[in-house]
Amino acid sequence: MHAANPNASDHDIRGFSLVFMATLAVFIATLTMFVVANRHRLPAPRISASESFNEKALWLAHRLANGPDPDVLVVGSSMGVNNIHGSILRTELGAKGVVNASSWGLSMGETCTLLDELLPRINPRVVLIPVYHGDFDRGPTKDFQSHDLARLLSGGAEVSTYVRNLDLWYYARTLHSQAQRRPLGRATYDSLEFDETGGVPLACENFLRSDMRWNGFLRDKPVPADFSPAALESLARLGRVARGRQIAFCVVVSPLRLEAEKVIAPEVRANLWRSVRATVEGAGGIFIGPGTEDFSDADFVDYNHLNRCGAEKFTRASAKNLLQRMTRL
Repeated sequence: MHAANPNASDHDIRGFSLVFMATLAVFIATLTMFVVANRHRLPAPRISASESFNEKALWLAHRLANGPDPDVLVVGSSMGVNNIHGSILRTELGAKGVVNASSWGLSMGETCTLLDELLPRINPRVVLIPVYHGDFDRGPTKDFQSHDLARLLSGGAEVSTYVRNLDLWYYARTLHSQAQRRPLGRATYDSLEFDETGGVPLACENFLRSDMRWNGFLRDKPVPADFSPAALESLARLGRVARGRQIAFCVVVSPLRLEAEKVIAPEVRANLWRSVRATVEGAGGIFIGPGTEDFSDADFVDYNHLNRCGAEKFTRASAKNLLQRMTRL
């Protein structure tokens, strides 16, 4: 009988480890070359559960690396993405530049985290947050990775961000979705076709309107318990941070379709806006409540999102109101 070789198993383990490491190195090298070659066609790195936030983070990284500091920074949810027209805002405020850092469904807490990363890198004179009542509810978070956001905004390697967030199913699904909606341009709700300021002004004509979204106000029945105290606390912190940096801080309420304004718990929303006004003004900011602009259904794509025509009207009115209430710009 031959005695077992005690070194055989160690040799096998070392051999397997070498093969595994070599295979992993080849995989990473191949992935790196693929990302570099296709970076303009790939979805943005998955640093959150929101495609909109991921794409905006990558857009911001490129904008901050290649453009001058903006005078005006727009942050918040889709109320900022779709309802503010960047070039109109720049013209009305006489600003040198506007950056729209908003993304779908961004909560007040997440907006705070985003501003924590942005303000050390830029020096705007105005921070504008467009809101509607749903921005203050207890909705789901985007679960974004702040360290990956910081790396992207600091010019960190995009390839390493892809490798650290290697969710192949997400990339395949998102790539397919983007390919399907690309021919539609800004005529669809989930368009992420950013303009030069980072906004997405939706088409005024031939928009693919959803009846479910158009009449969504019939299911929107807020009660006071829906609103999160943490949202107001985050808003107060936003104001304090802006004031500490001598930045004008403004919250403006975005319009609803007239029918929705009448139906969606008017007294509940009025109480919410009183709380928001007290929070904003208590933090040294400017609050612009629901306006009296003459909006019609032709200005909307659903009950709370404006098309480009409505966004132009809302942006002009908001900018003029803001200018009247600011001591300087």
